[in-house]
Amino acid sequence: MQNKLTLWSVLFLFSIFTSNPIYSAEIHSREGGEWENPNSWEDGQVPTPEDDVYIHNGHKIKIHESATIVSLIVEGILILDVKIEAFKVLKSIHIKEKGELIVDEFKEQKLIVVGNIINEHIIHIPYIEFNNDDDVVFVSKNELNIQRIIVAPKEERAKISLQFESLKIFNGSENWLELNTGHVLIQGFFEM
Repeated sequence: MQNKLTLWSVLFLFSIFTSNPIYSAEIHSREGGEWENPNSWEDGQVPTPEDDVYIHNGHKIKIHESATIVSLIVEGILILDVKIEAFKVLKSIHIKEKGELIVDEFKEQKLIVVGNIINEHIIHIPYIEFNNDDDVVFVSKNELNIQRIIVAPKEERAKISLQFESLKIFNGSENWLELNTGHVLIQGFFEM
């Protein structure tokens, strides 16, 4: 009987470890500074593609190289350097009431989101691309200045919901808002 119980225990533990996803770690800013500098982060760990990142109020973090993370919460300021090609967020971005996601100089920086965005303060970035498998939700309750939004969910019947108080899309003489789906809900004031 004891051998059967041990066998069932081993099988049970094996099923738990093989069926549950690996959870990401939370990385919190310790102070302002460079994204790539371990001293900018509480545990001295630079964020990796497996991490949820939290930038606290009063902290200004500048990222110089392309990076991928799971999710992002910004109460402070995150600045994308002019040399960066892409900043990829795999789940969601939440720009809190005093938070800012901006670029150092308005060039070709790209924010790639495989999830949703909630903006409560400022996003000022040239290019946002949503690469979701299914529905896209983008809520902006405050300032949103961009040159181009591309929303192309992989699922043809996906729903796109863009909700904002004021959306300005500008690119000199070219204006870009590209929505590739059958269901689109756009709420708010829109200016091109």
